[in-house]
Amino acid sequence: MSRFVFTFALLGSLMMILMGCDSSSKGTADKGGTGGSDKKANPLVGTWEGTDPELKGLALVFAFAADGKFTVETVMEGMNDPKGPKIEIDGGKQEGTYKQEEKSIITNVKGKEKKLTIKEMSDTKMVLTNSEGKDMTFNKKK
Repeated sequence: MSRFVFTFALLGSLMMILMGCDSSSKGTADKGGTGGSDKKANPLVGTWEGTDPELKGLALVFAFAADGKFTVETVMEGMNDPKGPKIEIDGGKQEGTYKQEEKSIITNVKGKEKKLTIKEMSDTKMVLTNSEGKDMTFNKKK
């Protein structure tokens, strides 16, 4: 039982590491992704999975939609195994809006804005840095 408690604490930590844990920034993000009338496909749109080598077996999955909405979910390896225990994570999946600027993504979940800096971006790989300077690499899921 204590292993599950420890694992859930790690899950929450992973999400707070990337999204930030303070509640001092408040506001609303504009809908619409990159804005403008550029018809070129936005490489951010889609599902991205990131893992943190320090937290083995855990992943953070972002799903960005073209309409400016996104979800972020913490996933634990074996979480959906029908043979294993039923595990539900309170706060493991969150929905919000985002706005992409030239080198950043501003997310808004429940009125709390967070800025993620885009350190590297291609059609298949993205490296984001949070406000504490923590980098996380994401690979685009097909």
